Amino acid sequence: MATSETDPASRGLSRIPFTAAAESQISALAWWLNLFAAFAAFSAVANTISMVTSKNATNIGTVILEVLIAIWSFQAARAFRDVAKTDTADQANLVTGFRKIRLIFLVQSILILLMLALIFTVLLIGLIASLSMHR
Repeated sequence: MATSETDPASRGLSRIPFTAAAESQISALAWWLNLFAAFAAFSAVANTISMVTSKNATNIGTVILEVLIAIWSFQAARAFRDVAKTDTADQANLVTGFRKIRLIFLVQSILILLMLALIFTVLLIGLIASLSMHR
């Protein structure tokens, strides 16, 4: 199989010599990501059950986001676990893990910005309503 120049293994950087302490920290990160993913998956299942029993599909966006976050967290955990437990493709696994974590942070930051915009809008409407009543 031919390797391309963009393939990390072709540049001799696929294995990164980590210390035992660093590998232990990477393993701990993988464990915590698995726990986070399990909570996200449990939350998605609970919200799905709630939607089905109440026949109210207003939480479908929440369920989709929870499923995506759970999948990305499991994928990142697997990549970091592979970095700690194997001696091959460390660089590629790190890139995969960091890409998945970046997606999680991106979704969370967008949600935070949306909530801040909602709070600002509600406060602005309240201020305008209050000023118009005192005229």
